Amino acid sequence: MIKRRLPKIISLFLLLFFIVSFSCIDSFASQEEDLWEIRGSYITVEKYEVSGGSIIPGNDFALTLLIKNNSPRDVARNVMVDISNPEGVAPVYGTTSQRFVGDMSPGAEKEITIDYNSFTEISTKTLEFNVTILSDTRTNYVVLRVPSGTDAPFVILTDNFPTTGKTLEYVNFKTTFKVLGQENVSDVEYVVMVDGEEKVNNRIGIMSPGSSKTQVGSYAFYQPGEYNVGTLLRYSEKDGTVSEMAISNGVIKITENDMKTNTENDLNTNPEAVDHRTLVMVLSGVLILLIIVVAAVAVKKNR
Repeated sequence: MIKRRLPKIISLFLLLFFIVSFSCIDSFASQEEDLWEIRGSYITVEKYEVSGGSIIPGNDFALTLLIKNNSPRDVARNVMVDISNPEGVAPVYGTTSQRFVGDMSPGAEKEITIDYNSFTEISTKTLEFNVTILSDTRTNYVVLRVPSGTDAPFVILTDNFPTTGKTLEYVNFKTTFKVLGQENVSDVEYVVMVDGEEKVNNRIGIMSPGSSKTQVGSYAFYQPGEYNVGTLLRYSEKDGTVSEMAISNGVIKITENDMKTNTENDLNTNPEAVDHRTLVMVLSGVLILLIIVVAAVAVKKNR
């Protein structure tokens, strides 16, 4: 009896086993799909940086972000990055701090750069940029903390640094700068260095907070060639220590200046000018000779 029913029992057991197995697989698959539906695409800021490493009040800078879709399977659609800027900075004229990225595939990265102006009124050591990243599935919020300020009490407003010049002509290095902070700065000097030697020193003296100056350092090179030139501001700290703030450094190329007179240039470069001058000299001589002859005849008649 049992032997007759044994195949049926085994078949029933196997059928039951397969039903339970498929039920579990569907359940796990459903849970996994629900899990990924909850997760979706997730955009994060992987890293960020500002040009120069920090924000110098009054200087332009660029903020660069690298964002990433951290989902291994979901495409992030209609990604938008919107940055709320702190006081003291603003996107350059005609631009905004909002970027539309579009779609990002799983694991994809995208670099975003925004150019900014900064203002000399910045007084804090850190500025916070609040970033909102939107996509079709979720929104992420990130705070970027960027160092600001400078150890030196000045900010450079404009700087003109020539890279070429001629011998025996003055080359002008021009800088406009402003005093930061709330205290006077004493013993201020504008210095031009040539090949490591101080060649120009404009003594300014004491500058008050918020005041600005435009300085021109003029220097004439006597030999052609390439020279390493640097401009800097020198000043005294509160304790009397002398400090320096570099402004610009670079190489200037000096070429030979042709100091010949126009006459010499004409004689050397224009044969027609030579013929013309010779003709003028000959005609002048003939005219003088005629005057002398006429004068001699007139004197002879009078006798």
